Amino acid sequence: MDPALVHHFFGTKERLFVATMRLPFEPAALVPMLLRPGPDGVGERLARMFVGLLRELGEANPMIALIRSATAHPDAARLFREFFTRAILERMAAELDIPQPKLRAALCASQIMGLLVAKFIIGLGPLVEADDETLIAAYAPALQHYLTGELPHRP
Repeated sequence: MDPALVHHFFGTKERLFVATMRLPFEPAALVPMLLRPGPDGVGERLARMFVGLLRELGEANPMIALIRSATAHPDAARLFREFFTRAILERMAAELDIPQPKLRAALCASQIMGLLVAKFIIGLGPLVEADDETLIAAYAPALQHYLTGELPHRP
């Protein structure tokens, strides 16, 4: 696709992605919303936002189709990686002004993508059956640590 057409009709690749995936949010608006209350509790807010999104989109979640496609198609993997990490998680980590923001974003992404794969693609029974509050309580501390905690340092 001609980049000029993307810019003309959607403004950015991010907006094109949101439109084609039919996501009920604008990624640029998520970061301020998640960070406005401050760094304390950002892991829970992030977990709550993603778990809520999973519930809202349900089985027709376009992110699930994209993850399935990403395992076999490098272009789909790149698209998902760019959107998920750059549009949301790397922005969050950068706004928190912490060391190693890209590593922190990737660690958060691994947790969230792991939940998507385990619950919706593999169908791990306990995750499928778990209520939202249980999932939020389980994932929030790890996300909080990745975003604001000390990371191991290697020489």
